[in-house]
Amino acid sequence: MLKTIGKQIFFIPIFLLSPEVHAEQVQSQFPNVIERYQSLDDGGSKKLEYTLQPLSQIHLQSNLAQEAEDNGNRSQVYLLSIVAVFILIIAWI
Repeated sequence: MLKTIGKQIFFIPIFLLSPEVHAEQVQSQFPNVIERYQSLDDGGSKKLEYTLQPLSQIHLQSNLAQEAEDNGNRSQVYLLSIVAVFILIIAWI
């Protein structure tokens, strides 16, 4: 996924982990990767933090800073689903 802010381009990587790999194992390696590659980018003046998040939680349950796009609202989805069912019931009668 690609996100553009001003003249800067950000890449938002999406990983598919094997069932036998735990997210905690992968996330524990992030500080090493940041330390290695951050100094190449800006001299280490910025603090980067990477986290893993299940794909099923990205749109309705995520509240992370600087997301790729605005998140939805689970309550609104439930409310609109109820309204849709109500409309279908009225149309059926």
